[in-house]
Amino acid sequence: MAPRTLSKSDFKLARSCDAKLFFRENGYPDNRDMNPYLALLAEGGYMVEALAKAKYVDGVQLEYGRGVAEDYQRTIDQLGRDHVTLFEATLLVGRQQARVDILERKGNTVRLLEVKSKSFDGAEHILSLSAGRAGALRAVKKPFKIFAKWEEKLEDITFQVLLLEKVLPGVIIKPFLVLVDTSKTAGLDNIPSLFELVRRTSADGTSRLATARYIGSPEQLTALDLVTEVDVSEEVAMLHDDVEEAAPRRSSSHASTNPSPFIPSKSSAAPSVGAASSRSAKTSRRAASRNAGDRSLSRSPTCSSFFRSASAKGWTAPHSSTGCSAGRKRPYSISPRIVSS
Repeated sequence: MAPRTLSKSDFKLARSCDAKLFFRENGYPDNRDMNPYLALLAEGGYMVEALAKAKYVDGVQLEYGRGVAEDYQRTIDQLGRDHVTLFEATLLVGRQQARVDILERKGNTVRLLEVKSKSFDGAEHILSLSAGRAGALRAVKKPFKIFAKWEEKLEDITFQVLLLEKVLPGVIIKPFLVLVDTSKTAGLDNIPSLFELVRRTSADGTSRLATARYIGSPEQLTALDLVTEVDVSEEVAMLHDDVEEAAPRRSSSHASTNPSPFIPSKSSAAPSVGAASSRSAKTSRRAASRNAGDRSLSRSPTCSSFFRSASAKGWTAPHSSTGCSAGRKRPYSISPRIVSS
């Protein structure tokens, strides 16, 4: 079996709560998969990505899915060229891996672009920079901290920069977020018709949205000026050390055989036994939290919901578990799989 790798999405998920990553990695159903509104947002996100890529007419679309090591080798082969633009380049360092939306190399300079469907006021950003402030992603007063709503997205691209620094040591890396600019207007109607959604059938026979392609003309593309590339070099530098410290720790935890606060019981214990064990572990966690001066776990709706779910299914919680690292962050919306008793 190939060793597990920590992808950038795994890293983002684990930053909010380790339990969330465990449930996803072990195939627990997620009721968000059946949410039509989230499905609609996903379609929009793929179209924004396709629009951003369409601006790079010489871009090379790299195929992936045969294996992360093979995907990485194809990326390295392409990056041997002095001038190249890659879509879905794979970076791999130890157990950490990331897939980059757009990677453009020109000599010793590499532009790393992460596409997000999040809206952004480009005019406000330019006005802020011209006034000597730090832009629309950060607070208006010193020390110009990064807004909380942008932290996750900036940690995402910082994780990619860290890997690229190791894959291509010595190059100049310029990170950009590609965002939907609300200060721009499109000169076209019926924009969704300019994109083709691509679905693929997974191993379990379900059809899943895989990507989108721009199928309009070059003239229409020129009129479809809706995204802006935002230089986030300063923001990445601010987060660099924190993400660099956290990533190996998450990678090590992800590769372990017991990464979860909740493990389905291998025995046929009755639900009441699991509930008692869960309550005991919860009580000990709260006591430890109070002794350490951190009350986040005792107030955490995320941890509480997981314990209730564990109790109902007769699961047991190892006493060595550190619990949810996210405290008050929103709970992961899951439908735990049924464990036969």
